Amino acid sequence: MGNYRILFCGDTLLRSKGNVNPFHHVFPIFKYYDLIIINLETVITDRLLPAKEKSVVLRTASKNLDYLSDVRKKVVFSLANNHIFDYGKEGYCDTVLNLRNKGFRFVPLDKPLRLWELTLYSTSPSIKNPFQEKIISGNHKFDDSGVNIVIIHWGEEHVMLPSPRQVRLAKDLISRGVNLIVGSHPHVPQPLGKINDIPVAFSLGNFNFTQFDIQPTFLNHLGYMLGVNIQEGKIYNVKRIWYKVNSQLQPVPLTSSCSRKLDMIFQDISEKITVNFRYWLGYMRHSSYIYLRTNLKGGCLPRLRKYGLRHLPPLLKWLFHPKTVLRVPFIFVKDDSVFREVRSTFLEATSLIS
Repeated sequence: MGNYRILFCGDTLLRSKGNVNPFHHVFPIFKYYDLIIINLETVITDRLLPAKEKSVVLRTASKNLDYLSDVRKKVVFSLANNHIFDYGKEGYCDTVLNLRNKGFRFVPLDKPLRLWELTLYSTSPSIKNPFQEKIISGNHKFDDSGVNIVIIHWGEEHVMLPSPRQVRLAKDLISRGVNLIVGSHPHVPQPLGKINDIPVAFSLGNFNFTQFDIQPTFLNHLGYMLGVNIQEGKIYNVKRIWYKVNSQLQPVPLTSSCSRKLDMIFQDISEKITVNFRYWLGYMRHSSYIYLRTNLKGGCLPRLRKYGLRHLPPLLKWLFHPKTVLRVPFIFVKDDSVFREVRSTFLEATSLIS
């Protein structure tokens, strides 16, 4: 077994504003690591017509992979997310073909990728195939002969706290032999904590990404890369590398003093994460307004305007779902203590590079 340095990066479009290289400011960090694992939050295809009627469909031209050509031998893309089938199965096949043609490795949706003694799983509850369902449902037993890493697309968008469901799923994955969990999808950073001494990064946040459904907040412009050292089959020195996503969709690393402040506040949050009624209540207070606003303003209503009355039944189904109804008593909590604490720290920390 060898020694490896691995860097995990969050939601990535492979696009920028102004046709600049989105990764210009982080290439010095890339050079330090042996493996760079990136969540590919888009389909790589030249098809023009999406296959699904969604409020947001994401597509990137294959030529944009050239932004990462200098580090292609290090890069592995994670493909399991809620946009990978925006252009249907054909779009997914285009993505796989384009990655192969450009010399990039990736974690597919129907099996893990094995590198050295590492086994990488890319998974999302939104993807329905037998392999994905086995991982999420608890029927898959992970091999204990190496290091099992799960890159998972989960949680609720724009919410800084992991949901009780995320915590339960993380505990289940760890009980079955997972050695590291790295999350994405919320588009904001969530804490890095430990469950039974196993590191869990609940969400890295946006990396090279912007919001298309709602007006981005300062939280959508902040995230962290996760640096991990693996020595002789064991995980050491798990650390966050904080950055701010600038107006050109480039992640720009923060200063060490800013990063330390963010580490402290997120560490304090992570120590309060558990599965009990008090945490559930705090989560509902923190998440309900965002959840309702995001789904109405960014999802249901745009689809209704765009595609017509055939999207009214799904809207009504969501509106009267118990998950939605339970949040109504908390709807007026727009600015809970978690928001106040994190916002003040973020604004102070990022003012130096604004």
